[in-house]
Amino acid sequence: WQSFVDSTDKWNASPIPLQKNFFERYVRPFLRKDKKVYVIISDALRYEVGEEFLSLIRKEDRYEAKLEANLSMLPSYTQLGMAALLPNTSLAIADNDSGTVLVDGQSSQGTQNRTKILRAALNDKAIAIKANAFMEMHRDESRELLKANDVIYLYHNRIDHTGDKIQSEGEAFDAA
Repeated sequence: WQSFVDSTDKWNASPIPLQKNFFERYVRPFLRKDKKVYVIISDALRYEVGEEFLSLIRKEDRYEAKLEANLSMLPSYTQLGMAALLPNTSLAIADNDSGTVLVDGQSSQGTQNRTKILRAALNDKAIAIKANAFMEMHRDESRELLKANDVIYLYHNRIDHTGDKIQSEGEAFDAA
């Protein structure tokens, strides 16, 4: 794998879309139609699990869905991948050994910074929130959050958190 990466001049696999174009390719078209968008980001969710989830969604009468691969960023690690899903014109890794990824010069680490990036791009009508925090909201509180925002990014870490620990790595399939 590394020899392939080393020999390439440009990172692409046309016609597979680039992950860094996620927002413009998948989110912006809904906003142009005045539709709200909810993006669920589940760290360590694999394509095969997405395929299974897709088949469950398609069994429902009122939903449509499709699954499409995207070419990940290099280096392939969580912070860069999550930053690439946000609206961006430039992505950079901070040069201070922190591993922090900058989106248009702004740190993308944590949901507060991701909210700042989303709000700057969407006239304050967007938010990033952890899925467990959203699930803990009371009905009226979550309804207000949904009404106030055109875009909501929900971050879910159960699969990765489960698989990262030796004591629970055998439970990763159940977490998925």
